[in-house]
Amino acid sequence: MKNTRVTYSEFFANQILSDFYSPDRHSDSAMDTADKFRDDEWRATDDSPYAHHTQIDLYKLGEGNRNLIFWIIEVIDCMFYNRSMVEE
Repeated sequence: MKNTRVTYSEFFANQILSDFYSPDRHSDSAMDTADKFRDDEWRATDDSPYAHHTQIDLYKLGEGNRNLIFWIIEVIDCMFYNRSMVEE
């Protein structure tokens, strides 16, 4: 059986980029973006290879753009926070 690399980065990428480049972006926008992925945070936050691959692939979207990479990190951190609130 061949190992395949699973990633869900495409699931998140368009919305993350759209929100980052939105003229309406504000200080709470990362949380607003993370909230759009409610019930799907597991794709990027599980303790699993696919979540790790998803995070790495999303970080690659920000290569060469320091503000974008920080934005992606913030959105993922907000996903972890959202998920922690559900699990409590």
